[in-house]
Amino acid sequence: HAYEGKIRDCKFDGTVYAATHRSGGILGVASSSEAGVVSVEDCTFSGNVSTGWIGGGIVGFCRGEAEIIGCVSRGNVSTTGNSAGGIVGRISRGVIKDCVFTSNGSVNQMKPDAGGIVGMVYASGVSGGSQVQIENCASYGVVRGLHNVGGIIGLIDQGAGDVLNVQNCMAYGCEVYATGSMTGSNKWQLAGGICGYAKGSGTVTFSNCLSTAETVSGLLVATGGIGGFVGYIDGTHMFTNCAVCMRTSDILYNSGPVTSLSNGYYGSFFGRSPKAATLTYCYAPADIQFGPTTGSETRTACEGITSSQMTDGTLLNKLNTNVSALPGATAWVAGADGTPIINGIPEDPDKKQGKKLRISIIGDSISTFAGWVPNSYGCHYPKTEPGYDVTSVDKTWWHRLIYHYLPSARLDMNLSYAGTTVVRNSIDDKDQYYYGRDFCARYIECSGMGRPDVIFIHGGTNDCWQTPRNEYLLGTQSMLSKDRPSDAAMAPVYQAADACTTLEQAKGLDDGTFISAYVKLIRMMQLQYPSVKIVCIIGDHAGSADHHAIQESILDIAEHYKSHCRVVDFPAISGWQTTGPPLSKCGGSHPDAAGMDFMASEIYKKVGSWITAE
Repeated sequence: HAYEGKIRDCKFDGTVYAATHRSGGILGVASSSEAGVVSVEDCTFSGNVSTGWIGGGIVGFCRGEAEIIGCVSRGNVSTTGNSAGGIVGRISRGVIKDCVFTSNGSVNQMKPDAGGIVGMVYASGVSGGSQVQIENCASYGVVRGLHNVGGIIGLIDQGAGDVLNVQNCMAYGCEVYATGSMTGSNKWQLAGGICGYAKGSGTVTFSNCLSTAETVSGLLVATGGIGGFVGYIDGTHMFTNCAVCMRTSDILYNSGPVTSLSNGYYGSFFGRSPKAATLTYCYAPADIQFGPTTGSETRTACEGITSSQMTDGTLLNKLNTNVSALPGATAWVAGADGTPIINGIPEDPDKKQGKKLRISIIGDSISTFAGWVPNSYGCHYPKTEPGYDVTSVDKTWWHRLIYHYLPSARLDMNLSYAGTTVVRNSIDDKDQYYYGRDFCARYIECSGMGRPDVIFIHGGTNDCWQTPRNEYLLGTQSMLSKDRPSDAAMAPVYQAADACTTLEQAKGLDDGTFISAYVKLIRMMQLQYPSVKIVCIIGDHAGSADHHAIQESILDIAEHYKSHCRVVDFPAISGWQTTGPPLSKCGGSHPDAAGMDFMASEIYKKVGSWITAE
């Protein structure tokens, strides 16, 4: 907590963990006196911030006058509450300038207000009004949150007399996901390449800004808004000389591209605008609506731009024509592919050559971490109990694999849920918190798993203990069987699945037994993602004498679908044990940090070359 003064040229590569709130990679809270200023300059964060609410890669909460200048965030920020940002979690007054959120960085939270630069701009109640300036900043990383999710800002919520200026900022190649509430009637999304939700009665201006996000996506069909630049405009805000250079197929809701021109919540520039906002000289893809026609905004000289006009100099010329009329605006230049970029914008220091593998996970508690799965999904990690040392996401098996062992990969989606089974829950499970959250149900609820190149399935551990609840391996064969069902018994399951030629047909397959549900899950993946590679991970508990049939069944299923599947069989690698190396545990079937790293290392050894092969 700093009240005034300067922090300069500092670097941190490690873990900040707080069970409550207001945590940052460099500074938790910048809270100055009326006359003082807290400055954080030229600092770099490369680790993990995991906190309850208000977390930032550089500063958690800028309550008073603050200057965040020339800082780089290339780490992970996770919160279980509101307000998480790659640079700042929440800001009330001050300046964020010349900062970069790199492609190695990620913001992941279970609640609203997530941004690549700042999670929330909130100044209500500041004496005399507040001034916030966000200038010459670039976002290249991944931003996930419940709703109010943006490549630069998650939520703007200012009162009368407050001023926010956002100028010369760019979201480039970043990915923006709004998971939407999984429960209740209000399933807001509110996601935008630059800003998720711009509301309030203050004066808000966006000028000379660019969204070239790789993806802006809402996970569930919902009320709200999704746009290439801003999701929801709920104030008399101004947008001048701003552009969206994206494929409209990358502006998604429910994992599919926006196709309806009459949809009142989605557009190539903005998703919703019930207030009298002003848009001048703004440009966005022309092949879907610029914004819903039911809005109250005023548009002047706003145009739909074709893909060729984005790269052939047409858009570049338009943007540069308007720069001279904007004080402080920077000229535009052509990027590597011809797409306009803002001259002098901070480059991505972590840019990797070649394609990044997009990897998705579906699993149970062993694959969870709060803030990295949809908000209402039960999580086992992190815990503060003795012996639980998986306190930051980089200690999970899947994060270790993706960002430590694989040469060029990124997480696309994690649909893991603690306590869940592959088999559809029986009526005997109706009082359990995980009832109705089996693997196939989650896959269907979320319309797949994003746009993965590789999917990891880590399921079956909880199925090992389902016999008392009237769950079966196949037919009426017990989960506790020594051997898997016969080839003759397996054949009808494969025949029914292989006869499906569409995803909708596969959704109708039986999932009332472990084997039929596992086959259904893989068949849905094959039909939705024809070129996907699927890795079936068998947890070590399936190798015990009582659960050997589950291990053998997964091996047989993967062999049947060997054109898409490979197996990592931990019972064969490490045997079954409750503690100790190599797959050491911190409780029950749950690996500790050393066990997680062993998992990641072994998975990479077994299938790394296969999943990375062209």
